[in-house]
Amino acid sequence: MEVIYVQGGETVLRQRDPGDALYVLLSGRLRAGVAAPEGGERPLREIRPGESIGELSLLTGEPRSVTVRAIRDSELARLSKDAFNRLCDRHPSAMLALAKTIAMRLRDSHQDAALGDGGCTVAVVPLAAGVPYREFTARLTSAFDALGTTRCITSDQLDDVLEQGAAQAADTSPAHSRLLRWLGDLEASHRFLVYQGEWKPPVWTQRCIRQADRILLLAAADGVAAAAAQEAAAVVRTLFSGGGRPRAHTVLVMLHRFGTAPFRGTEEWLRLIPADHCHHIALTEYGDYARLVRFLTGRATGLVLGGGGARAFAQIGVIRALREAGVTIDAAGGTSMGAVIAAQYAVGMDYDTMLEANRRCWVNRDPLKNYTLPILAMTSGTRVNQSLKSMLGDAFIEDLSLPYFCVSTDLVRANLVVHHRGSLWKSVRASLSIPGIGPPLVWNGRVLVDGGVLNNLPVDVMKQLYDARVIAVDASPEEDFRCEDDAESVSGWRFLWDRIRASGPRRRFPTMFEVLIRTTMASSVRLAETSRANCLLYLHPPVDHFGLFTWSCLREAAEIGYRYTSEYLKCAPEKL
Repeated sequence: MEVIYVQGGETVLRQRDPGDALYVLLSGRLRAGVAAPEGGERPLREIRPGESIGELSLLTGEPRSVTVRAIRDSELARLSKDAFNRLCDRHPSAMLALAKTIAMRLRDSHQDAALGDGGCTVAVVPLAAGVPYREFTARLTSAFDALGTTRCITSDQLDDVLEQGAAQAADTSPAHSRLLRWLGDLEASHRFLVYQGEWKPPVWTQRCIRQADRILLLAAADGVAAAAAQEAAAVVRTLFSGGGRPRAHTVLVMLHRFGTAPFRGTEEWLRLIPADHCHHIALTEYGDYARLVRFLTGRATGLVLGGGGARAFAQIGVIRALREAGVTIDAAGGTSMGAVIAAQYAVGMDYDTMLEANRRCWVNRDPLKNYTLPILAMTSGTRVNQSLKSMLGDAFIEDLSLPYFCVSTDLVRANLVVHHRGSLWKSVRASLSIPGIGPPLVWNGRVLVDGGVLNNLPVDVMKQLYDARVIAVDASPEEDFRCEDDAESVSGWRFLWDRIRASGPRRRFPTMFEVLIRTTMASSVRLAETSRANCLLYLHPPVDHFGLFTWSCLREAAEIGYRYTSEYLKCAPEKL
């Protein structure tokens, strides 16, 4: 057998290539996957030291059935097809052992193989000389340690344990082989490993990157954002010069020495830095580190709030009850009025502040009475714009300390738009633009209306964005109104007379507002039913009796949401 070395991110086998060899993993970690119909690659399982790959193609002569990539720097023993045939001729028992291995894999093929044991390795990569990365790494390690055995690995430790210069050893040196096996032993005995990269030289930091499941690009959130982002982008290009975009999940961490608000300029960083997500961390705030760790390990909790007009005020009380029960909300998102409430929470409003903000916006001003000539819509949207600007300011979503998103519907492309970057108030405005009632928002060539047209409870979006456990709050009734009388035609004048006369029977029939909104949300109300099964917790406060635009129900609806959630959590604490 020939011993070979592959760097993290390199491909060992490609799907559909001819099977010319069998491999045994000696140290490191590999991942097998198959091409997905929608594009990209669907991961199947991880290969750990001692396991073999490529044997099925040798036996059948068929092309490779999977693609295998190194997710760590790895050492493998390669057995060529000719050598394999000679081995089987001399030792037939080797063929029997191989057949058993394949049989066990086929037996388990109907199950989704776990891609790990809940642990992970993280590389901390400072992007500038002045970033306090050692202090950050120490606090991050402490937060990981609360979940399981954790080891922080530095270049100095490697030099002390192995030999001087081991951290900077060339990939072809004998020291590199010893280094890989020592790191493999640490990974086997610890649930989490935190690799502390360095500012210079880059060799050790590049090695940390190749060993990591998660890469944290650490930047200081002070100074001139544009200039700092450009310098950091040059550092990233140097560190990843061999492989383009980093192969692992990459997070930009904006480190704040003096708190996290206010901050401006994250948009420029995300434009220049290849990151999947961005998190804002206060240097000395332990809760921020704990939240980051939950995201990195798939333990984060996301709150998804559905639309429902004035009924969505119940969600304010739900949030209060969840916080009093000790539930930590790591991300927030929503649709329509749910997008408004989620945005208020994301900018840091508490229960009383949210009540006051909604009282000023909806109860006092009632922006839906901002009527105009009904060509584009029945209202001009001016009051809504002014109220949202006053409520949310000029914040950008990516500058918020709490991850946030909302959804709208693009009428041009007939698809769902997920707003997780850009102007906060504009994104919320797009999400609650009910067709026919409020004018659409024209933004970047798209004509955006209420997200409830396609997805009134975007549980799936929260899962896709943040891989979070979801608490969903649905404020929409399954039946929004009922009609007692049959009618082939309806006279507006007759309907108005029924409303204003003092006595006599009144016909129950929906208004134009109610018909427009229910038509808009009809398909997504059905979709919300399928979202329930994907939630950690599904809450539906009993506020169906309130009208869609009964803004005066603010405090009563919030109180109902609070009492409902408090009682629910008392009766079913195991849900959390």
